[in-house]
Amino acid sequence: MIELVGRLQVSGEDVEQTGLPADLWLTVEGRMTASDRRMLAAVAEHLTRLPLTKREATNGGLSWSQLRTIIMILIRHQIRHDEWGAVDAAVADAVGRAVADDPDDVVRLVEDWLWRRHPDQLEQEEADQAERRYLHLQPRLDGLGGRFHGETDATGLALLDAATTPAPDQLSDDERLTPVGTVGRARHDNLMARLAGGSTDGVGLPEVTNLVTMDYDTLVGLSGSHADMLASLAGGRLKVSGPTARRLIDDGFDARLIVLDETGQVLGVGRKRRQAPDWLREALVVRDATCTFPGCRRAGVVCQADHAIPWTVGGTTDINNLALVCGPHNRTKERHGWKVTGHPDGSRSWHHPRSGLTARIGSSPRRLATDPPDPPAPF
Repeated sequence: MIELVGRLQVSGEDVEQTGLPADLWLTVEGRMTASDRRMLAAVAEHLTRLPLTKREATNGGLSWSQLRTIIMILIRHQIRHDEWGAVDAAVADAVGRAVADDPDDVVRLVEDWLWRRHPDQLEQEEADQAERRYLHLQPRLDGLGGRFHGETDATGLALLDAATTPAPDQLSDDERLTPVGTVGRARHDNLMARLAGGSTDGVGLPEVTNLVTMDYDTLVGLSGSHADMLASLAGGRLKVSGPTARRLIDDGFDARLIVLDETGQVLGVGRKRRQAPDWLREALVVRDATCTFPGCRRAGVVCQADHAIPWTVGGTTDINNLALVCGPHNRTKERHGWKVTGHPDGSRSWHHPRSGLTARIGSSPRRLATDPPDPPAPF
């Protein structure tokens, strides 16, 4: 269908042979909505410039959902005419490198590559977002309270998230499944308590920990790559440009900085203790970002460090034997019959013998092999 629509858009055969445009056929015979028709047409048009991507989609390497999302990202990044070959190669590279059982991984790798290739665009979007920042307070007419709402940039959202995220023992697993209700009230109470300098229900508030991760070249200004602020929102990562990250550090921003090398290797703590220390758990958040249970997208900052080989039977507390799993899945995985196998690269295979389902999740390459080109020489 996509290939046919693309060919008709280029050749005009639909009008020549039938007198009617393909868009009308899709409306009447395909019963497609206007938004579906526009999306199909956009994907078909872009695939005429992306032969490797088209091949992956034809061979089943990319689903329609992945393809549609990638095309939407490319539209947002306003790809130049001379970039399409590099973009096409990057998408194909992402399909080959991504974790096969995590559909979001391909999209993440492509988007990360684009942000590194267009660092000036991220800086401009940051500036635009900063211009849109506001906080509005709306009192009730009876004077008994009110509402507040606003908009902020990635740094501001990460700060609010770190300051208001409920502590592990503040809510039950069931309560955490209702973000608008109990989680929202807990965030509100935490924010008010911090503003008042007190506690919630007599319980001290957890220490606010802001985690920022970047590679060494970005830290010292040799790379235009972005940094990540780790949060419980947006899949666990909020993006900030390299200059913004360096400015925050230079200004004394209260954050724990995690600098990664090309391989992202982090040492473990062996058999000395069962509980992962804070620095190792933070390294897991950097690596995994979200819960590694198949299909779960709970942010890593609210997950637990789980042993693939249980500590009680000799499993080590090091990064190759650990992965992030959210509380509900960690407590129910054995009862529901899941068998977990850890791999040297930090990924995990989840096998469900009763159904036969097997999924390998986690630890794809942080970056694509296709490096951004050198900046053009000044005129």
